[in-house]
Amino acid sequence: MIQRQQVISFKDAILDILPKHSDSYDSTEVQSVSKQKDLGIVMTSDLSWTCQTASVSSSCFQLIGMLKRFFISFSEEQFQSIYKALIRPKIDYLASICSPSNEKEQDILEKIQRKATKLVRGFKNLDYNERYRLLRITSLKTRRTRGDLIEIYKLFNNLYDLDVSLFFKTRSEVLTRKSIVLRGHNYYISKPLSRLNIHQNSFLCRSIDIWNELPYNIVNALTLNSFKSKIDNWFLENKML
Repeated sequence: MIQRQQVISFKDAILDILPKHSDSYDSTEVQSVSKQKDLGIVMTSDLSWTCQTASVSSSCFQLIGMLKRFFISFSEEQFQSIYKALIRPKIDYLASICSPSNEKEQDILEKIQRKATKLVRGFKNLDYNERYRLLRITSLKTRRTRGDLIEIYKLFNNLYDLDVSLFFKTRSEVLTRKSIVLRGHNYYISKPLSRLNIHQNSFLCRSIDIWNELPYNIVNALTLNSFKSKIDNWFLENKML
């Protein structure tokens, strides 16, 4: 009996190493595809997140539509509970991996929160910025950046069973032979050179500049919850909501 498996053939400079035709090896039929969904993530051959963004927005809008059919409106407290339990987890799921880089896709995700916040009683005619300020939430773009910073903190503090050097090179590693005093904290990351936009917009690069701007007391927070609290205050002070 032949077992069928699908593999993605990545294009051009992204690793164009997989066959672009169907073949069979050891009674296993290998079919080359341009798109595949696995573990809730839609991967494509060009490593863009257009399909994933469309999938997330479709699922969220269906849920928002269902809520509108069953409920007239929500109080702020009710909305906070429902939004954080049902809608935001769909948006946040593996956001550090599948974070859209272009403005069009970012706006598609932001429309989810724009529409959802109108479910709050008396909020329908308020400006979007005013709505999320009153609800004490941030824009989704800011939330994705916050998520990246939290993941970097976890890596540096061994909250994952992973070697941080596989992901980032600190400035001390780059300047091991130079006795130079430079500005910045002890977890300052040296940003790698990027030839492809895909790499520039990946988790490995996109939030390094903001991480390096963080004050010493934030990156050296003793606990994860302390780091989250301090990073939220830092965003507020720097008007990055």
